[in-house]
Amino acid sequence: MKKWKNYFLTVIAAICMLWIFPEYTPAATNEAVISVEKGTLGQGYIIEPTVVTLQSGDTVKTVTERVLEANSRSALTRTEGYGYYIAGISDPDRGAISIPAFVQQMITAKDLKVNTNDIKEPQYLNEFDYTTQSGWMYCVNNVYPEVGAASTKVRSGDVIRWQFTMVGQGQDLKEGDPSISANEKLNRDNLYKTMAYIHKTSELMNRADIRTAYANCINVLGNLTSKKSDLKDYGTLNLVANNIGIISSVDFVGGESNTSVKVSYGTPAAYITFPTLLIGQKNTIKDTGTCSIWDLTWKCADYDPQKPGFYDFKPVFQLNEAQYILKTNATFPIYKVTVLKENGEEPDSVVPAPVDPKPVTPQEPTVSNVNLSVGRKTVKVAYAKKTLNLNIKAEKGASVSVKSANKKVVSIDKKKRAVICGTGKTEITVTASLKGKKTTVLKIPVSITPIRQSVLALKSSKSRQMIVSWKKDTRATGYQIMYSTDKKFRKNVKTVNIKKYKTTHCTVKKLARNKRYYVRVRSYKKVSGGKLYGSWSSTKNVKIKK
Repeated sequence: MKKWKNYFLTVIAAICMLWIFPEYTPAATNEAVISVEKGTLGQGYIIEPTVVTLQSGDTVKTVTERVLEANSRSALTRTEGYGYYIAGISDPDRGAISIPAFVQQMITAKDLKVNTNDIKEPQYLNEFDYTTQSGWMYCVNNVYPEVGAASTKVRSGDVIRWQFTMVGQGQDLKEGDPSISANEKLNRDNLYKTMAYIHKTSELMNRADIRTAYANCINVLGNLTSKKSDLKDYGTLNLVANNIGIISSVDFVGGESNTSVKVSYGTPAAYITFPTLLIGQKNTIKDTGTCSIWDLTWKCADYDPQKPGFYDFKPVFQLNEAQYILKTNATFPIYKVTVLKENGEEPDSVVPAPVDPKPVTPQEPTVSNVNLSVGRKTVKVAYAKKTLNLNIKAEKGASVSVKSANKKVVSIDKKKRAVICGTGKTEITVTASLKGKKTTVLKIPVSITPIRQSVLALKSSKSRQMIVSWKKDTRATGYQIMYSTDKKFRKNVKTVNIKKYKTTHCTVKKLARNKRYYVRVRSYKKVSGGKLYGSWSSTKNVKIKK
C-alpha cells in the first residue's frame, strides 16, 4: 500500500511541474532564414532576416518570391544561360548612398566610377545601378552557387542572403573588409538566425529590453564594416538564444573575465559573493517587476575552504519565470577565488616542472612564389574594337608570358594587352617565372558580350499583330525580343528567341486588341554552357489595331 501511495504522489508532483514549467516548443525544423541586403550602399536591408516556413520542393527562387510578396516587394527577373536571375528588387525609398571605404577602394582599383545620376528605374534597385559591375547575388550558408536560384534547393536551417554587389561580380561580398581580423569577423549566418527567430516570437519582442537590443544588433549587422566588438548591446539577445531554446549557440560577447577575489582560510563557499549581473553585459533579461529572470548561484567542484589555493567558480543559472525553460548553459566568464593561508599569506603558485627542450631539426628553406598581380581578376565588357590594359605587375627580373585560350575572342598584343576580336568567352593565362622561385600562374576569365541592340522600327501591321525590326549584329548568334503591356516589364512579359543573326525582323501574333505594347531587343552569343547576352535596346511602344 505504501508503495502505491508513493507512486501516486510522484505522478501528481510531475503533473504540477509541467503546469508550472510548460515545455518550450522549439523552432520548427522545416524553416529557413532569408534576408535582402544592400550593405555595399551603406543602407542596411530591404528585408531584415526573416524566418520562412519551407514547402515541398522549395528552391531559393520559390522561397524568395514568397518572402518578397509577403513584404509587398517585387522583382525584375529573367532566365539566362545559368538559370533564373534577379535583375532588380523594388526599393522606392533607397535615399542617399554611403559606400563603405573598403568597397570604394575595390571600385577605384577596378578603374570603375560610381554614377548616382544614371538610375533608369528609381522604384527598383537594379543591376548596373551606380557601377557597370553591380547587380544582385545570392548565397546559401555563405556559399555562392554558380547556378540560378531556381536550381538551388533549400533545406531546413539554411540561411539565404540576397546581396547587392558593386564590384567584381561579388568580390566586395566574398572578400569583405580586409581590415577586420579573422577573430573579429561576425558569424553573420548564425547571428541572422538569432535575429530572425527572436523577431518572429511576439512574446519576446513585446519586452522593451529585447526590442532595444534587437534594433541595436540589426543596425550593427547591416554595416559591412562591423566587428564582434561592436555588439555592445547583444547580451540580452544572446541569453535568450542560448538559454531559452530558440536556436543553438551563437557568438557570445563576453566581458571582463578572470575576475578574482581573495578569501580568508576556512571561508565557506556560501559566504563568497560575486556580482549578480553578468560581467560585460549592458542588459540582462528583466521581468516586468523588480525580479530578474536570472538567479545566479556559484559552484566549484574542487573547492576546499581548509586548503589554500586557487579555485575557479562558475555561474549556474535558474529561472523564476514559468514561461521560460532553461535549455543550455552558455559560455560565461570564470571567477577566480584565492584561499589564503592561515597566516593570511598568498598560497604558493604551482610551478610546472621544467621540460627539456626537444632538439630542433633544421628545415630546408622554403621556396616562395614569384610576386605577380593583375588589375583585372575577371573581364566582362561589351564588344568594341579596343584594347584592355591588364595592369600586370611582376617581381623584378621575372619573365612574364600572357596567352589567350581563344584568339577569336581576345588576342594579346606585344605590350601584353588584351585586344578584343569578337564576342564569346575565353581565358587569359598570365605566367611569371624567375630562377630560384616557384612559377606563378594567374587565370582571368573573360566574357565579351554583344553590343547594345537598337529597335529600328515597330508597327502594328494587322489585327492583333506587330512587326519588330532591329539592327543586324554579325558577331551575335541570335536575338531575344521581350514585349509586355507593362512599360517596366514587371508583368505580362513574353519573349521570342531568334536563332539566326541574319534575321532582322519578326512578326508577333495573337496580341490583345487595342492594347499598347512595349518592346525591347538584345543580341546573344551562344557559348559553352549557355548564352552571353548584350544590353537591352531602348524601349519602343505601339498600339495594336483592333
